[in-house]
Amino acid sequence: MSKGSQAVASPSLVANIKELDSLSFLLERPEKQRIDRAPFAYLNLFNALYLFKNILFWDWARIKLFVPILLAILACNGLVWLLVHWSIRLRAYMRYTTCSDLHDASHCQVNPAAFSGAKEIVLLQRRQLDEEAELSFLYRKQRYCWNSEAKQFERLKYPVEETFGTYRKSTGLGTESRVLSALERWGPNAFEVPLPSFGILLQEQLLAPFFVFQAFCVGLWSLDDYWMYSAFTRMKAGSSSRHPVHGRPPGVGGEERTVPADCLLLAGTCIVEEAVLTGESTPQWKAPVGAPAEGDEELSEVDPSARLSIPQHKGHILFGGTRVLQHTCDKGSRIRTPDGGCLAVVLRTGFETGQGQLMRTILFSTERVTANSWEAGAFILFLLIFAIAAAGYVLYYALQDPERSRYKLLLNCSMIITSVIPPELPMELSMAVNASLMALMRKRVFCTEPFRIPLAGKVAICCFDKTGTLTSDNLILEGLTGLAGRGQDLVKDVKQASPEVLRVMASCQSLIQVDGDIVGDPLEKASFQATGWSLNGSTCVSPKQGKHKETASVLHRYHFSSALKRMSAIVKVEDESTSMPVLWVVLKGAPEVVRQFLAHPPADYDQSYKRFAAQGARVIALAYKRLPSSTATSELRSMSRDDIESGLDFGGFAVFHCPLKPESEPALRILKESSHQLVMITGDAPLTACHTAAQLHIVDRPVLVLQHRGQEAGVGGGPDPHHQEADGSYEWYDLAISGEGLGHLHDIRAEDTFVPMTQVFARSAVPNGIASQGKVLANGPAGQQVVKKTGGYGSRMLENLEKQGKPVDERMRRMADWMDSMDTGDDGQVPMVKPGDASMAAPFTAKESSVMPCTDIIKQGRSTLVTTIQMFKILGLICLNSAYILSVMYLQGVKMSDTQATSHGMVSAGLFFVISSAKPLQTLSAERPHTRIFCVYVFASLMGQFVINTAYLIYMYTCAIAMMPAEDAQKPDTDFKANLVNSVCFIIQFFIQLSTFAVNYMGHPHNASLRENRPLFTTILYSTAFICALLFDVPRGLASWFSLVPIPDIIRYKMVGLGISVLVVTYVWEHWLRRAFPEPLPPQKGYLAFVEADKHNRMQKKQQ
Repeated sequence: MSKGSQAVASPSLVANIKELDSLSFLLERPEKQRIDRAPFAYLNLFNALYLFKNILFWDWARIKLFVPILLAILACNGLVWLLVHWSIRLRAYMRYTTCSDLHDASHCQVNPAAFSGAKEIVLLQRRQLDEEAELSFLYRKQRYCWNSEAKQFERLKYPVEETFGTYRKSTGLGTESRVLSALERWGPNAFEVPLPSFGILLQEQLLAPFFVFQAFCVGLWSLDDYWMYSAFTRMKAGSSSRHPVHGRPPGVGGEERTVPADCLLLAGTCIVEEAVLTGESTPQWKAPVGAPAEGDEELSEVDPSARLSIPQHKGHILFGGTRVLQHTCDKGSRIRTPDGGCLAVVLRTGFETGQGQLMRTILFSTERVTANSWEAGAFILFLLIFAIAAAGYVLYYALQDPERSRYKLLLNCSMIITSVIPPELPMELSMAVNASLMALMRKRVFCTEPFRIPLAGKVAICCFDKTGTLTSDNLILEGLTGLAGRGQDLVKDVKQASPEVLRVMASCQSLIQVDGDIVGDPLEKASFQATGWSLNGSTCVSPKQGKHKETASVLHRYHFSSALKRMSAIVKVEDESTSMPVLWVVLKGAPEVVRQFLAHPPADYDQSYKRFAAQGARVIALAYKRLPSSTATSELRSMSRDDIESGLDFGGFAVFHCPLKPESEPALRILKESSHQLVMITGDAPLTACHTAAQLHIVDRPVLVLQHRGQEAGVGGGPDPHHQEADGSYEWYDLAISGEGLGHLHDIRAEDTFVPMTQVFARSAVPNGIASQGKVLANGPAGQQVVKKTGGYGSRMLENLEKQGKPVDERMRRMADWMDSMDTGDDGQVPMVKPGDASMAAPFTAKESSVMPCTDIIKQGRSTLVTTIQMFKILGLICLNSAYILSVMYLQGVKMSDTQATSHGMVSAGLFFVISSAKPLQTLSAERPHTRIFCVYVFASLMGQFVINTAYLIYMYTCAIAMMPAEDAQKPDTDFKANLVNSVCFIIQFFIQLSTFAVNYMGHPHNASLRENRPLFTTILYSTAFICALLFDVPRGLASWFSLVPIPDIIRYKMVGLGISVLVVTYVWEHWLRRAFPEPLPPQKGYLAFVEADKHNRMQKKQQ
């Protein structure tokens, strides 16, 4: 074991854990060796004994000497204790020693990866499990165990990667000893989230850095005899210790039907609602992986030798926290359940489940923007430079006077330096965020991370899903096309189709009945209801046709897979007119996928479905075949899915329409007009997505649809013979990229070129590690907004640019090479049924079904951002003014009385309170608010106003001191004395404070104007009247209450006239800077990002 002063991080020990960056092993020091306690304990003991000895002998000279020393040691001890409490690095240095050998360590310092949490020192636990020693630590509700073979820490392993054959053979734990062993290894299946007590919360607030600093400032002001002002400051500081109020709409759920852990379904079927995890309200059908019993409608498709993959096989997994809506037991299961339920094996428990990971995200989210952000710290550091210069100025001139009190000098310099860190800063920012929170809650928008609200004001790109977000969840079946004998005609009356087509539409589905209502995928529900059939469990019954009706019972069902893009089922059809049941295979899916399973696809197959897909419709291909009458049910189990689905007859295309929500178009139009770039990310087919995007202002130019033409069957190969040429360059078009094309762009490392120029991402759920072969192509129209192109588009683009005399650089030539391998087109695929990513862990949750709350969040975000920026400016001006008053003016004997300081602070607090409650305008502006403190506008405005205000103060000070009798002059170290200089300077400071709020208030185009903000306007108006009353002493005697002396008329008139001039000049300066240095507008189109970058590069080359 080696001891050092700093922990050595070991990134190799967590090589396979992306959340952790490195680990440092520590050994806890004994109490007598702790650096934060032992030295101070010995010093305090020595001083206490020495002090006690002098008290016994009445040596008061030594007592007076050692009491300050003892207090200084105690203060240093308290400071060190606070620093250790705030800093993990100091805590590791002072309380622990580093270890080179893991087995000698008692604790471990966890250094997480970026945006994965904060550093933490945790206890290394040594446990004995099943005659095996385990070394582990618990970090943020997750256990990490030492792997002696791999020589690194790994997450606690759960049985989540076994073969399906292993799961099928599971018999449970069986004995109590095995239950206890499992409990000891994996812990209880519980979410233990201890609620902190009041004492812990109070201690946390009292030990917060800003609170300690506020207490220190109050102490300094008290030492300078500002008791009333100190008490008022402490009262303001207390209000800043309160957390912002935020909330989440209460949820509902039947706990009696909630899945307790992540389980793999072995026998039986379940219908579950996973809205708590995914935000998707559509129930999900869960199929077993065990060998099905005779007559079971679920056919196991998993290979017993294959290993479980939770993302790939989630159709067989019941996730913890989800609700079971319906279940069907398997009476032929190998293991009988005691209550007639389904049989499942537990995969994960506690915080390792899907719900547990969501809970950890909520509990330990660290991507928060607080008042202690780096920009606020840098701004304070900038102000600190001026404060140090002012303190140095005071120290330099004061030390030249031997009669000056060193105690007062040290106190004054400390007050100058601390004045640049506003004690009110957390309170002011919290009030602004709280006001926004309350405004959002009134609009039924709830926020779990309040300090993300200002980030909403910085949003430049808005991305939307399509189905269920921009469009309604209810689909409308427009009709059928491609029917035999009907060609490309759209048959709106579905019942005119053949019995085979109706059978496919009615029986090839995963709908269920819950409390008498049919629930499931909206597309399947619309298709089933259009047929007029009825559902009874797994049996579909047709309406009576003539003297007989048909009954279709599902024997085996292959559920829809987004990877395969199809669904099929084997049904047993019984007709009253026939004595023998008939077996049929029914299939539906994406047209280009279904085509490969057809025995004889029609000649106009592609043209038929692409025609309706280009109009924004969702097109489903229907197919079927009749199995030989000699086929027994037992033979089906030995047949592969490919054999069952081969040689199908084409039935037709089902054309669905998904109407837009009424609020979608107005909301996106508002966002577009307010300089936001709109992007659609959807699982729908590119043609369908582009049509919807054109209706919602996401695309408003011709669209090039780029997709990947891989080796999968069913993807169209040749260009459309009706392609048309388009003049001009790619700058005149919008881009849509399919998921396959995006995966190919990733492989050729071209995402950075195309993604910023893309408005529509269709089929965007590309599996990780996809093997993209072939080229990115485009063929087919996307309605009137899509321009059809043939190959060689990039080359013609360069030719057009050269004809127009535009320069062509190497980057554009590389891009043209990539564009040559692209065509416009669409695969006509059916939309993926994929759960969304919405969950209760999102920072914002709106109890509205439309996207209109997005505009409310952005409005409130811009308002809060504007308020935050103006607060920093106002606080900066006040702090700079205070530093100047406490330094230069202090040396001249200028001071304020306790009453004056308190009234000054009360007005300041009132103005901050009303300015933080500014309301946003009802319309979003195309002008964007400034997003950074460190920009030309903020600093030019800050320094310009400071210079103007300081010049005004100095001039009036010079006038006052020229007219003040010499005997009224006040020395710096003496107590406050009412005289002309102090009176004039107090009123000038009061006026500068009011003008600072009035000039820097940012109203239109994001907030209500100063006159519309009635509380602020009224406060400034009454405060101005109060200053005038003090200046002219109306009513008589008011000025004396505030320690003011009568002011000569000549000075009064100068103060009023110059004050109005200062107000006008600073107002003009501030508003000219706003117009001269506005926040840059983001490009409305991604192409413009490339164009602007290209122009910038050309300008740089010309300058070089």
